[in-house]
Amino acid sequence: MERFKILTHPVHPAWEWEFSKLNVFLYSIRPDNFSFLNSTNWITAYWTMIGDLEWNVRQRPLPKNIKFVDLNEVNKLIKEKKIDFLLVHTFLWLEKLQDIAKVVPTILHLHTLDSEYFKIPEKIKSSLVAVTANSSLHFRNFNFNGIKKVIPVPVDTNFFSGYIGDIKRCLVVYNFFNLRAEEIFKDYLQELRKKLPIDIIDPDTKNGLGEAISRNELLFFYRHWAVFLNLSSYLSMSLLEAMSVGMPVILFESENIKKGMKGKFFIDGVNCLIVSDIKDALEKINILFKDKNLRSKIGINARESVIKFYNVEKFLSEWNSLFNELK
Repeated sequence: MERFKILTHPVHPAWEWEFSKLNVFLYSIRPDNFSFLNSTNWITAYWTMIGDLEWNVRQRPLPKNIKFVDLNEVNKLIKEKKIDFLLVHTFLWLEKLQDIAKVVPTILHLHTLDSEYFKIPEKIKSSLVAVTANSSLHFRNFNFNGIKKVIPVPVDTNFFSGYIGDIKRCLVVYNFFNLRAEEIFKDYLQELRKKLPIDIIDPDTKNGLGEAISRNELLFFYRHWAVFLNLSSYLSMSLLEAMSVGMPVILFESENIKKGMKGKFFIDGVNCLIVSDIKDALEKINILFKDKNLRSKIGINARESVIKFYNVEKFLSEWNSLFNELK
């Protein structure tokens, strides 16, 4: 089987870890000032969470088939025909790498939903051979005539399993919550913390317990904390990991859930509890704290949903199919 050589840039380690299981060799562009995650330019790294790290070894060990390169090394790789595809994860990265996209077949993968910050520049749209996305919701207002393919995010359901729920506290897992979260969820957290025990796993230690020192420690939190509180209007990896473990999850209703996922993936009262406001959240979290059987029932259904829609095997199969179609 042909091994495809991919030029890309750092993205969410959990996603990139699973992607590296394909028969590929990845050249990943080293982070620079463009991609540092801070209060003034974080939108360029939106949903990639790379900061100034090449790879966060706390979350996953570095795969052997990833090599980090500087931008000035890329032209040499292209001349030596060592690049089959360019894979980018935001429109701004696509714009940054537009000269490369003109000479290398380019795939854009959408991790986040449409936004004013993610309008594809017309001058580089023609360079794309395919656009992939985590969900069909990404294509609602997306005008592209080439190959469009939904490839859901992968979750290692074999590893993320084993819910116990013996610690009656809420868990939030969110990288740089103060920097990246929507304002309404910051308000929700502030109010809920006055009445509920809530712990946050976040590299920003001002906000919580700090970053998990390893994937095993993160799994410990997922397994033992009673309830997962999702403080985002998007489908995050941490939410899917929690559901895979079997945690009962609390979701605040948002436009994204209403338009595309409610009743399809999220089924209120079956694999999650969807709440409308702080009062509703307090009531349902306290119900879950008191009712072990309900926690178990919702958690089991949550895990089954992740296995059905977000399994790694399907993720790998879809990417292999796309590369073979494009080669």
